[in-house]
Amino acid sequence: MCLVLDHHDCCRDQLSNTRCASYSITMLAVVELKIIEVSGSNLLRKLQNDGKFLIIYVTNGCHECNLAYSKFVAASQPFDREEIRFGRIQHTGLAATLEIDTFPSLIYFKANSYQVNSHNMVYPTKEYKNIETEINSQYTGKIDITVDSIIQLISDVTKRDFIYMDKHYTVEVNKANFDDTLNTPRQCKLLLLYTNENKDKVEWFDDLAELFKNDDKIMFARLDVHRDGELKDRFKARAFPALYWYSDDEIPRKSMYGGRFDKIEIMAFIADKTGITRQHNGALPEGIKMISKLSMNILRVSVTNLAVTSMIKSIAKGPRQRELLLKKQNVVRQFFDIMGDKLLKRKSQTVTYSQSQRTAST
Repeated sequence: MCLVLDHHDCCRDQLSNTRCASYSITMLAVVELKIIEVSGSNLLRKLQNDGKFLIIYVTNGCHECNLAYSKFVAASQPFDREEIRFGRIQHTGLAATLEIDTFPSLIYFKANSYQVNSHNMVYPTKEYKNIETEINSQYTGKIDITVDSIIQLISDVTKRDFIYMDKHYTVEVNKANFDDTLNTPRQCKLLLLYTNENKDKVEWFDDLAELFKNDDKIMFARLDVHRDGELKDRFKARAFPALYWYSDDEIPRKSMYGGRFDKIEIMAFIADKTGITRQHNGALPEGIKMISKLSMNILRVSVTNLAVTSMIKSIAKGPRQRELLLKKQNVVRQFFDIMGDKLLKRKSQTVTYSQSQRTAST
């Protein structure tokens, strides 16, 4: 399958005779996943004709790339595809043309733009000829690979506020991305099987996933077995909702979770399986720090071909509650600024009136 095997460069020559057969799979991914598989042949067409923002995840099949891709997919799910499109570049040749040498990376394009600006202090600005376009590369920075940071990046580049967006921290699995998502090696996964009758569990499951939103060792996914009945046959469960656990082996093994749908009990189960410990609010236990974090490069494309773009503002980090608190603080601050101006104006009018009264009396 094209979506899986393209991760392995060593297998590309052996797969040359299977690419035509896998074309329908790629198109299916575009329709259902709404993650466009980008190549050198369709990139220009997307930029010239789409008229929308295009945000692309660039991978060379590395382990970190595979771990982080689920964050990108989850972050893309709530967005309106009429405004923003999401894509993936798996071909190292196209990445080399854009001179992307660190993976994973993000590229974001505006309509009818071909200038790629990145912000990495490692190499200076260079220019390339790619068919009929001039591509100019220059680093724009790095972000941690989390759902929150990717959405914040999209907010920065589109100049729109998504603070109240209903973020997704679980990946919606379907026929197109099933194997690509659940067969990722060396990553634990918790999969929720649900139907229309128990969609309330989806929100509960997403709240659970949010507690682990900064962890790449575990991924949370959900599958609507009513919609994708063919995938239902891959599992023994016949009562729903049901949970399945996938091991972090090279070839993941799945087993059915037999416990209760209780947050504390499942968090204890995850801690036992992975060693990942979280407090009930998602915070790390006292005295424990994150050992490492994945990060990815950001590449930006400006509106005009030769414009030099400034580095995007720093990515705000922190839970949703902090975002809302900052929003409220800004509103309160603006209120007091307005009231302060009114009080100063009133005081000034009072002083002027008293001075005029004294002048009249003399």
